[in-house]
Amino acid sequence: MLGTVGSQQSSVSWTGSLTAGQTAVVNLTGSTTFAMGSSYVVSVHVFNPNGGTDVNANNDSIKQTVCPSMVGTFTINPSGSGALNFTSFSAAVSALSCGGMAGPVTFVVSNGTYNEQISIGNISGTSATNRLRFVSASGDSSACVISYNGTYTVQLNGSKYVTFRKIGITSTSQYALYFIGTSPSEDSIANCLITAPSGATGSYVGIYGGTTGVITNLTIYNNAIVNGYYGI
Repeated sequence: MLGTVGSQQSSVSWTGSLTAGQTAVVNLTGSTTFAMGSSYVVSVHVFNPNGGTDVNANNDSIKQTVCPSMVGTFTINPSGSGALNFTSFSAAVSALSCGGMAGPVTFVVSNGTYNEQISIGNISGTSATNRLRFVSASGDSSACVISYNGTYTVQLNGSKYVTFRKIGITSTSQYALYFIGTSPSEDSIANCLITAPSGATGSYVGIYGGTTGVITNLTIYNNAIVNGYYGI
């Protein structure tokens, strides 16, 4: 029997015999529509193995959280609604990390200050043709800002083919934009306003590279980097 939380599918009878440790492929009937950007708990249960009573019912069920792959244009708007809107950067990145991408994905971000910290890893499905983009709706990087008081505001942790365009990235503590992880590549930071803390300490940096590998083909273009002991 297959089902998601709140939606149970029909049971399927399977005929055959399995010894301990053997496996079999069972094709299930029915269908469930998964909306992009949402996560689902899929639960599978078996009963009456080999036509008899199961003497150990503790291993008859399995649950797995799944997310559909994303493709297309979405919005980030705290006041927005609907299946294509996320109310925060964190919610958008969480959905991407769970389901990956099946094509190019663009998040159009409404004006406002987003007080949050995000870390973007190597999202499944990104490529030269399937780029992940975060762009401001207004085109004004001073009006569309993600800000955080911590080690970093935006971390690109081994990310590939990620673009931030016309977004303000502000740190009130240390690094505004932090590259880390194994060999980030093909990322692009363009027309952004990068703001680091003011002060005479080397840990106040606009864009900082702390990666364990080599950063390749990174584009940093036409940005304004404000304050900080170092710009980059």
